[in-house]
Amino acid sequence: MRPVLFVAHSSTWGGAEKCLALLLESLPRERFSPAVAARPQPYCWRRPGKFEHFCRRASIPFNRTDLVWWVRPWHHDAAFASRLAQRVRQLSEIIHRVGPAVVVTNTSAVVEGALAAAQCGVPHVWHVLEMLSQDPGLNPFLPLDQFYGFLAGWSSQVVAVSQAVADEIRQFAPNASVEVIPTGLPVPQLPEPEAKSIVFPVRDGAPVVLYVGLLSRRKGVLDLIEAARQAVAKRPDVQFFLAGRDGGVRREVRRAIAAAGLTANVHLLGQRDDVPRLLAACDLMVLPSWADPLPVAVLEAISFAIPVVATRSGGCSDMVIDGRTGRLVPPQAPSALAEAILELLADEPRRREMGRRGRRHFETHFTAAAHAARFAQVLDAAIECGAASPLTSGPLAPEMSEAVKNRDENQLASAVAAMIERLATAARRRREQARRTAGIGQRFVERGITAAYKLRLIR
Repeated sequence: MRPVLFVAHSSTWGGAEKCLALLLESLPRERFSPAVAARPQPYCWRRPGKFEHFCRRASIPFNRTDLVWWVRPWHHDAAFASRLAQRVRQLSEIIHRVGPAVVVTNTSAVVEGALAAAQCGVPHVWHVLEMLSQDPGLNPFLPLDQFYGFLAGWSSQVVAVSQAVADEIRQFAPNASVEVIPTGLPVPQLPEPEAKSIVFPVRDGAPVVLYVGLLSRRKGVLDLIEAARQAVAKRPDVQFFLAGRDGGVRREVRRAIAAAGLTANVHLLGQRDDVPRLLAACDLMVLPSWADPLPVAVLEAISFAIPVVATRSGGCSDMVIDGRTGRLVPPQAPSALAEAILELLADEPRRREMGRRGRRHFETHFTAAAHAARFAQVLDAAIECGAASPLTSGPLAPEMSEAVKNRDENQLASAVAAMIERLATAARRRREQARRTAGIGQRFVERGITAAYKLRLIR
């Protein structure tokens, strides 16, 4: 068996961790022995995260290590720069202890995995699940051409979770070697649906539209409330249910529901552990995201033969075939979203046929077995090729190509140290540039964030 170390940017249970958990469950154990290195929960939480619990239950070694995102707003740049070398050294020690044949960084949000793998002379695969140009919450301190050039240059292979992610990488790094491998789910048995009135507080005949996901601005939940207002105006019996934890706009969503007079038609369910049960009982699943590389909730819906109305916001275009397995509408277009919802609710036979087609599409392209098989091929190829030979040059990594070529450990360590200093300098430069124009309140926030990192109150 070949040991593989997966580097995760969190030990909680977000989208990236769910995708990694699905891969870890399906990766052939007779060929690979996985281990995980991830940043732990902040000290103030005083308990392991859900992803760490998953690894323990699955008998996957879990190594806690400090990681700081390099795609945060400038308030976090000082924390990123201050201990980057120590964090890389800590992860390098884990690599030496685990002895992996390849290191996989399961997000573009952290850089320590790539640097530590290079320092140890181990091949590195970068699994990219984000679209930085489309996500206002992700703000790298490098320009995107340099950012994606770094991803390509410091990896044996870049794996994109959807075609939209691959297109973005190639837009900024045309020479990048990118392979698209969508996340897969186990093929579920289609259950006999329960009566709607048992699963949802509605009459059995009322149409039910379900949203599953974070209640955040990027997920378009406020657009959904406006679309619900327009849909209810034309069809008063339609019921909307939103399942998911707060992502920063829950109060705003509640106010929008009340202001639109939708308290009898729009319901917040909170985070739920019975999503399959909800999906089996709904008529339609909706996802109004502004930017979503590959939403697992849509995969779950089509796996249960539920038609989907989603936005053309990334990976949804891979999973939903417009007019055949659901409908695709532009992002941030509540009127188009409402029209598509009403269109499908008005035609039950068409919805059922769309659901069947969606299920076939899922079984062909998005199963866990297919995902694991393709990822295993990437791991095998990376191991055979050895450590990365960077594609980038100039300000990013001029020393690395020669170091990798010569297999010189001292030269390799020197090149990595030079890159660490360059990244730290770039982070500090953005911080100083932002501070010049920041108000007193913003500077106070920045100092508070830096102090919280030092005290391990945030990660």
